[in-house]
Amino acid sequence: MFDDVKLDEQTIQRIIASDYARRSIPSVPNVQIMRKPLLDSNGVVLMGNGYYEADLFVLRLGVNERMTEFEIKISIEDFRRDFKKYHYHDGAFVDLLYYAMPDEMFKKHREEIIRTIPDYVGVAVIEGNTMRIEKKAVKQKINTDFTGEIRTCCELKSEIRRLMRIGCTRWCLWVPREILTK
Repeated sequence: MFDDVKLDEQTIQRIIASDYARRSIPSVPNVQIMRKPLLDSNGVVLMGNGYYEADLFVLRLGVNERMTEFEIKISIEDFRRDFKKYHYHDGAFVDLLYYAMPDEMFKKHREEIIRTIPDYVGVAVIEGNTMRIEKKAVKQKINTDFTGEIRTCCELKSEIRRLMRIGCTRWCLWVPREILTK
């Protein structure tokens, strides 16, 4: 399917999304995610909720709605730049975070990548048209708003509906024109 294609961000998104789609788990590419607030050591809010873009967001729906973020890196320079941003991937509803990258990149820079990422962050490697988990992510506390209060089920459901609407639009726009015109 993707064997002869250079691994760019969109191709990696499709490979990961295909892996989850086989298990009927929806995903959304390039979506704005509500971030957790930035608090000082006393719990005082320094910066309220804002948004940042997630490269791929997976919605694990069911009894306990959970969301996984994939930050896609196609070069080691791209990976290094990620740690110079003022925010870190801190989605309010994200309980698992993975860096996804080509297998060759991971093999060449394994020690630096593992040393740089926080302990709770996982690594997903793309080889050919498959994804494999090299380092499993650790679940994080989710569903808190800028005061630290637990978000309501309605807020979570509302965010899921928003992401699903965006996901339907984004994936439909990715369908090749020749498929739509048959």
